[in-house]
Amino acid sequence: MHVYRGHCLCGAVAYVARSEPVNPHYCHCDACRRSAGAPVVAWVNFAERHFAWEGAEPKWFASSPGMRRGFCGRCGSTLCTIEDDGYACVAIGSLDYPEAVAPQYDIYVQHTLPWLKQDDGLRREEREDRF
Repeated sequence: MHVYRGHCLCGAVAYVARSEPVNPHYCHCDACRRSAGAPVVAWVNFAERHFAWEGAEPKWFASSPGMRRGFCGRCGSTLCTIEDDGYACVAIGSLDYPEAVAPQYDIYVQHTLPWLKQDDGLRREEREDRF
């Protein structure tokens, strides 16, 4: 089993995932863009039962029904989303070694900004908005 660690920009909030990564993807939805201040966010899921916070816990914001977003209350870094599906969805950019997990597909592509060009050949999915 692999161990993945990550943390926020200031290092106050850190985590460890002792499981394999599941469904690494890019999300183009408005909520992800706004929460991270980026045109797209790369995420990866880890089984929640094998995921733990180290040091301070994040602050939480309920951004849409059934979803809360975790961020550092000190530096503001986007860290994760938690839903009721048994997974912690971690921002790939917060991993200590983000190069170890490559996104495999894109979601909410109907919200892709027109100037963002991705020619990576990944599967692109439209999904029903939930906000």
